[in-house]
Amino acid sequence: MIALFIDNWNTNRKDKVYIYQVFSTIKSELNETTEEIKYNIPLQNSYVDSLEYCADNESVNILDVTMKCKGVFIPQIKTSAWKSVSTSKIDLINYDKITSLSNIEEQNRIFHEFLILQLL
Repeated sequence: MIALFIDNWNTNRKDKVYIYQVFSTIKSELNETTEEIKYNIPLQNSYVDSLEYCADNESVNILDVTMKCKGVFIPQIKTSAWKSVSTSKIDLINYDKITSLSNIEEQNRIFHEFLILQLL
């Protein structure tokens, strides 16, 4: 009975360390994503301004404007830690946190599908 108690205690301790590491990584990924978005916003605003400026000029090609602005800047939404925990030990995480993290992943998927459709 004591061995079972110690085994359960040790498993719970390892699970807590694992979840702490996962949330620490998720926080880091969210911070990196936020910084990338903040960096890309002025670049995208400049691109939109250039497109608006050239919108009435039929002699200007959209591709030329895009190349001049150095392309379209799309941030990479980092969800590696979430994907890792969502495939194992998801039962250790509070439901509200699972919902929030899965919503981020779902919106990221929808956004990328939208971009692909726009490019076709």
